Amino acid sequence: MSENTNLQRRKKKNKALPLIILVGIMCVLGIAYASLSAANDKAEADRLAAEEAANAAIMLAELDSTTATGLSYRVGEGEWITFTRSGTEWQYTEDTEFPLNQETVSTMAAAISSIGATRKVEEGTEADYGLDTPSYEIHITYNGSTTYRYAVGDMNTFNGEYYFRNDDGGVYMISSALLPYFQYTLEDLIVLDTPVTDISSEYITGITVTAADGTANTVTDADGIAGLYSLFTSLDCEEWADYSADSEEMSGKYGIDQVSSITVSYKKSVDVTDTSGNVQTTMMDATAKVYFGNAVLDGSGVYYTLPKSTVVYTIGSDVYEGIMGYLSYTPAE
Repeated sequence: MSENTNLQRRKKKNKALPLIILVGIMCVLGIAYASLSAANDKAEADRLAAEEAANAAIMLAELDSTTATGLSYRVGEGEWITFTRSGTEWQYTEDTEFPLNQETVSTMAAAISSIGATRKVEEGTEADYGLDTPSYEIHITYNGSTTYRYAVGDMNTFNGEYYFRNDDGGVYMISSALLPYFQYTLEDLIVLDTPVTDISSEYITGITVTAADGTANTVTDADGIAGLYSLFTSLDCEEWADYSADSEEMSGKYGIDQVSSITVSYKKSVDVTDTSGNVQTTMMDATAKVYFGNAVLDGSGVYYTLPKSTVVYTIGSDVYEGIMGYLSYTPAE
């Protein structure tokens, strides 16, 4: 190999060296930039997380509502409404026979067991926030021993939130979402009967009206059924007079002797599973019945009830007289 050739190779190597060093420096800078960018991203993520946490609700209660054994509340200066739970069933404390809406009371207990506030109020007195005469007072007991007492005061007209006194005496701001759970009157919490008033006229085979003396008439023509069934649907089980009448009260106080009545006979579809597990739909005979009793003392209506029910309802005299008018009904020729 000639001396000129070696010289040329050394020159080429010397020229490539700076390029290699430059590439190395760029790689180091790239790694440094990536690390710095990742660090910045993490810092931004941490900042956003901290900001989100700062804006999150202040949890005043996170308790298991299924362990609640007592719940009471009142609106304004009204009467306290108190419930106790025995096993899985809630009961109205003043009357254990009260047909209480279990789902609604359980939802109330769940709502007051999970309370979030937006901020704590550090200044002022309870009177400044309406907490000296609360709009709502709510007490809840867990496991038969630990009771928490809360109160809701005035609404802040600026943000629409409410002042809330926690069990520890602290005052906080909460949303209005809690309030609808405790706006029920006792009557709102009654579970009433569900009447059968959605039968298609094509499935009605006859409607029988029976008087207290046993006199009866069965209407089977289309016009008669249409007119009588429209009166039957007025028996909607909404206006109640007694939610827990025993058999003696039914016959004595309310005069419901299970004779005077209206009975709708109809066909209803029923899914039947055979021995092979196949499901078939068939039409079966069914009835919907209502028993009538005495006239209400003020003459405004008549008592009635459904079979096997303990609730006594009232219906207007005009509806009752319209139904009984069908005792003498005959189809048009």
